[in-house]
Amino acid sequence: MTRVRVIAASAAAAAATRWIQLPAHYLDGDRDFIVQGTDHARLDAELRQWALQLRGTMILPGCGHWTRQERPAEVTAALADFASSLDSPRHP
Repeated sequence: MTRVRVIAASAAAAAATRWIQLPAHYLDGDRDFIVQGTDHARLDAELRQWALQLRGTMILPGCGHWTRQERPAEVTAALADFASSLDSPRHP
């Protein structure tokens, strides 16, 4: 089974249960084995099926699994933006 199918199967299973109902933001590196070679628009769409308040996805180019260690400034900025979005109305 390809990674895309695993992600799609996981998203489909999660969609049925609506697992995440809190604000969320997905951040990963494009060299992480979880998302490497995945269509990022499709990943975003699938994540939104089970993360009802997904504020966004961010895929860091040239970054692997250890985003915090590899890109600390970008991860910190993304977390700060996400935290500030919690005071805003839900994004469409």
